[in-house]
Amino acid sequence: MKTLPYLFFAIGLIISSHFIVEKIQNPALFERTLFQEIQKEPITKLVLKTDLERLLSNAKNDEYEKGVLTFINEDTANISYNIKVKPRGVTRKQICDFPPLKLKFSKEDLAANELAPYNSLKLVGHCQEGEAFEQVLLKEYTVYKMYNALTEKSFKVQLVEITYMDSNAEVPASTHYGFLIENKKEMANRLNAKLRDKKETSLTQIDADQYRLFSLFQYMIGNTDWNLSKQHNLKLLIDQEKSSPIPIPYDFDFAGLVNSPSAKPYHSLPIKDVRERFFQYRGKRSVDFSKTYNLFKDKKEELMDLHEESNLLEEATKTEMTNYLATFFDLIEEPLVANKELALGINSHG
Repeated sequence: MKTLPYLFFAIGLIISSHFIVEKIQNPALFERTLFQEIQKEPITKLVLKTDLERLLSNAKNDEYEKGVLTFINEDTANISYNIKVKPRGVTRKQICDFPPLKLKFSKEDLAANELAPYNSLKLVGHCQEGEAFEQVLLKEYTVYKMYNALTEKSFKVQLVEITYMDSNAEVPASTHYGFLIENKKEMANRLNAKLRDKKETSLTQIDADQYRLFSLFQYMIGNTDWNLSKQHNLKLLIDQEKSSPIPIPYDFDFAGLVNSPSAKPYHSLPIKDVRERFFQYRGKRSVDFSKTYNLFKDKKEELMDLHEESNLLEEATKTEMTNYLATFFDLIEEPLVANKELALGINSHG
């Protein structure tokens, strides 16, 4: 008879495990996601503890390190997750002393906390030590927020203040700003869409309205570091109500508005500096962009407020961003002039 309680316990454990597995396979069963929880504060405070020396010295390798990520809560108990972490990106892994990171959570741990199984997040960090690089990071974060202001069909981001701690106590702890990027599958589900498989290389159609918005936004911020057919620095979504893919951009570190010290345009482009704008729209040049111009003009004040009202950006940085954006808005104030300039591929300097 002593074995009976153990039998009931084992049965309960099996049922519980089966329930968790079933929920993991169906994100719709969850009301919350980890990213939604993170977004409850304007700036989320985190502590990442891992073998920093090995993580950073192996930046070019595609290997995960074990770590612990703790969410600091002022009003409630801190919450910690055992995670895996590795450097990510292509260029930034080569040029950054502290490259962007990919954080991978356990789906079972998320489910146990009643969170949907979107188990990876991208963390964009400070790249190099120094105030200049922190300003670069904050500018890139602001660019994401600008695209959010123009369309919901975009990646959401969350600003974080993160303390990096070495699990071997050999590397001094340091605290920096960074930002987390919404999981791509979570973004797609939020928009009632699905991700287009990157292996599908043939791209004969694109959502016309969204592509015009996407292209003009990239022109506004002076970003040429994207490629539609190769899905470079963008994801393509298939909306259930539309058959044509929708482009969703990310990674704006090479944009002229961000103006990173390491940014430079591709050698094949007819520009010498990322601050030069070049229109990469590949649709018919006879298309009228007036509707898209009007959207940007209607959103001008909101777009400007994102950096002008920031408590973290320096005044010199704000002025630089305002002046750069002003040259774009001056252009689209006259649609006929703008259509002609963009159609001819004339560069606009900010």
